[in-house]
Amino acid sequence: MSVYVYADNVLREFWDDAARTYTAWDAAGVVVAGTPRPFTAAENVAGDSRVAQVSATSNQKSILQLLNDTLPTLDTITNTTNANMSGNTAAAAIKDEARALRRIIRILTNNLSATN
Repeated sequence: MSVYVYADNVLREFWDDAARTYTAWDAAGVVVAGTPRPFTAAENVAGDSRVAQVSATSNQKSILQLLNDTLPTLDTITNTTNANMSGNTAAAAIKDEARALRRIIRILTNNLSATN
């Protein structure tokens, strides 16, 4: 993620996190002397923070997607009628485990979604 600052619809400042450079423009849109320049130490810290936040958000979305992708399979298991299990105690245990896992996934997705 990079940072753009506009004034009167003119790009005035740009911190490029990928290139680690800062560029400034005057009101006419002309690059200010001395820019672009490398990030300062403080700008590097801020850039690292922005990059880490983007990565964390991306990872969080991936985890949420994986958890949500699991729910239809668990729903199929839990929606199996008891008659179709024909007294199979292992199938009944799997159904109970699927219900528990579904509850855990819902708790995780609710907590992860709340941090977005």
